[in-house]
Amino acid sequence: MKKNLLIIALLAIALIAAFNLKAHSQYSNKLSNVITIKADTAYNQPISELIADETTISYTRTMAKIECDNDSIAKLIYQKFDQIITRLTWAKKKDRNGGYKHYVIYLNKDDASIIVNWAKSNL
Repeated sequence: MKKNLLIIALLAIALIAAFNLKAHSQYSNKLSNVITIKADTAYNQPISELIADETTISYTRTMAKIECDNDSIAKLIYQKFDQIITRLTWAKKKDRNGGYKHYVIYLNKDDASIIVNWAKSNL
């Protein structure tokens, strides 16, 4: 009899613990799921516009970011506007067509209009 009561008590504790874990899980509330997904997706991403072949520019509050996958365009921009570029980074990436370099050029928001106007006529 004591053995049966002990088994029933352990099963009850296990069920209470399972419900407690479910209640305190990260995705238990459906409203928090929507808020989390909305914060992680493209809602907070800056709008990017195309300035040349495989080259886009996006604006943040104080900076502008040019993303480029074309080597020759990235080199032209870097050689022409070396003084106004804040930072240049690149990374090797691979897709089904092979490897390529992904360039990211950071500069001030005011100086970005100079590059956009230059790109319209020269690229």
